[in-house]
Amino acid sequence: MNIRFRAGHVIKRIRMEMAYSQEELCDGICSINSIARIESNKTSPSFEILLALVDRLGVSIEKIIAEVSLEQNRLYIQQRIAMEHHAESNNFVAVKEDLV
Repeated sequence: MNIRFRAGHVIKRIRMEMAYSQEELCDGICSINSIARIESNKTSPSFEILLALVDRLGVSIEKIIAEVSLEQNRLYIQQRIAMEHHAESNNFVAVKEDLV
């Protein structure tokens, strides 16, 4: 089973709030390229890397999971509203594009 846990945007936001550079955050954990790919949600961190990153940031894994869940719910609601708007205007091409 391939589960994608896209926590990059949350990690980046917390990193920036704490005034860490990418170099400071990833030092001894992963490469700068890896953290850049994680923060842009191009890849998911391994569980070990995720634990090391949240430890360095001083937050709990539960906080990260909760914030990722909230972000996913927010995106779902935004997509649903957009699709309902397109459907009301009978723009079914736009609905199909939103589903992709």
